[in-house]
Amino acid sequence: MDLYKAGFKVQTLPPTGKITYGDATNAQDLSHYNVYIIPECYVLFTAAEKQAILAFVRNGGGLFLVGNHFGSNRYSGGTDAVHVFNDLMTENGTNVFGFTYVTGHGAGDSKANITSSLFSTASNTATQAILHGPFGGVSLMDFHAYSYLTVDTSKNPSAQEILKTSVSGDTGSLIAFTTLGSGRVVAITDSAPADDRTTTTSS
Repeated sequence: MDLYKAGFKVQTLPPTGKITYGDATNAQDLSHYNVYIIPECYVLFTAAEKQAILAFVRNGGGLFLVGNHFGSNRYSGGTDAVHVFNDLMTENGTNVFGFTYVTGHGAGDSKANITSSLFSTASNTATQAILHGPFGGVSLMDFHAYSYLTVDTSKNPSAQEILKTSVSGDTGSLIAFTTLGSGRVVAITDSAPADDRTTTTSS
């Protein structure tokens, strides 16, 4: 809603929609967009869909992955966002993003509700654009049941940690960034920071 109010064109892919890249017959082909946001995905992408998303990014598209904690599947299936996103970023057996979603702290866990201000101190352009954009700066984030990200620059040298966990004894990132081809990817490990409160009546 904030993006829409700021004058950006925002669309939702309906359940009957197709995820394609370079398909002139698809009105919502990814080639028509600058950023693709995937929140809390619980259904594995098909091989063709994965190929389309990766091609979109490699050709300059932006990808924002909004994860969640392990075991958060809303459809009683065998997958959740941790599985789906790890599968998405695996190409020919290799993790092309350079980070991996791992189990964190689910609902009911004593460590499930945290805040963190342990942001990257890197001065590179990507980090500064993520944390200090035209809508303001980020100084603190709140997480409620979440996963982690492990960064492995041997898989992708551009992968970097943006926000570290504040939980004593835990290691991992809550937000990470990478590039692939000409495109950029930002991954976050919980949907709570982006929740607009329309999913609950209790506020």
